[in-house]
Amino acid sequence: MPPPLPFFGILITGVVADHFLPLGFLPQGLAPRLAFGLPAFALALVIGLAAFAAFQRANTSPQFGESVSALVTRGPYRFSRNPLYVALLAALLGFALILDDGWLVLGLPILLVLLDRLVVRREEQFLSGLFGAEYAAYCKSVRRWL
Repeated sequence: MPPPLPFFGILITGVVADHFLPLGFLPQGLAPRLAFGLPAFALALVIGLAAFAAFQRANTSPQFGESVSALVTRGPYRFSRNPLYVALLAALLGFALILDDGWLVLGLPILLVLLDRLVVRREEQFLSGLFGAEYAAYCKSVRRWL
């Protein structure tokens, strides 16, 4: 499953659900929503750009379904084996806060489970087969998420 698919599925579902049955949880007004949401978006952007830069430095592709020529362990990959997916979660949190959409907050653990079960586990099997002991050592030293 392409990783953006569950992200956009939950984003769209949450926004539509909020239209029919709002689940606001923040004070009224745009200022508090921006004050909470923009840092989440900034975090998503920083993590995402750093992860893409790490792939570029390793001369390999982060694109789903493309061949992998190197195991990326630098940049944000020193702290998480899945920083791009952490960035997707932070972006969804940013949308939830800025839109004051409780449905999107409820979608966060769903997105985490979908990414973990449908994407990450398969990627791990693939990388384990491709990089063997090197990947096993990396997994022992770096957490899957945070």
